[in-house]
Amino acid sequence: MPSESDEQKFPLSFYLTIPHLQITFTSEEYQALEQDDKTTTSDTEKEYWLRLPNYLIARCPLCGADYHERLDTHSLDRPSQNPTAKPTYINASKYQSIGCSHFVAVTSFINLNSLLPTEQKLFTCYMGDVPTLTPTLLPDDIPSIAVMHSLPVCRIEGNAFVPRYLLYMITYYASDPATLWQRRRAEMQAIADARTAAGEDVAMHITRVATSYLCKRQPESCDLAHWVARGKLQWLDLHSRALPLRQGPVEDFPYKNIQGFSQPYTYTRQGTWPWDKWRYKDGRIQPRIFAYDV
Repeated sequence: MPSESDEQKFPLSFYLTIPHLQITFTSEEYQALEQDDKTTTSDTEKEYWLRLPNYLIARCPLCGADYHERLDTHSLDRPSQNPTAKPTYINASKYQSIGCSHFVAVTSFINLNSLLPTEQKLFTCYMGDVPTLTPTLLPDDIPSIAVMHSLPVCRIEGNAFVPRYLLYMITYYASDPATLWQRRRAEMQAIADARTAAGEDVAMHITRVATSYLCKRQPESCDLAHWVARGKLQWLDLHSRALPLRQGPVEDFPYKNIQGFSQPYTYTRQGTWPWDKWRYKDGRIQPRIFAYDV
């Protein structure tokens, strides 16, 4: 548990996530698996995944079905989501249960809570740190709602797993997921055509879902309270062990005004340039742009 001296670094919602954290390894077991890279043999890989906690990620607002996935919240070792890939899982599609046909997509964002992840040599978060909605997946003419949840992510300090970071998750549901993806693909193609016509570099992939970078061009995409007020964003209630679905009021929404880079980022312990290791003794974080956000 973070000490009281750390309080200025953590939002209130962080403390609400702590009772929902599940630790399923000892630090010694986990570090041994890290040395084996968790996937050196099929048996090691299977043992690793089956021992991970099976977290509730969301509940469908349209039918009530639960969405579960095995997630590694022991560390930042798992790769973050790639926004240019199909957003149908957070860590592994093989170890999840979506629950119903209303599922559209799931996105995840990792907020470092103003800390440097010095336990990592290199860490890249392709989605960014401020939860951002993809407006195309929440139209007014098709019943569609997103559900938000969060979990703490640990690092090993001494021999203990200590929660330090926050994993934010947004799961999209709709009565007609296929139509939403058809619209999204058309939107992506229109952007690609416009870039080609303008003579722009089209080597950079277009994102399938919004990253935090969209906040800079469309601030309403990360104004989460606005989406709650519109009835388009609900959340799992962290105050209860049962994690019931909440749809309001806005005053009770725990994720207002999340702070961060509002952009994908990379942490490097040695920095980017040879002199960085003297200028940044604990490493540095740099905002990045990996894909074209639409």
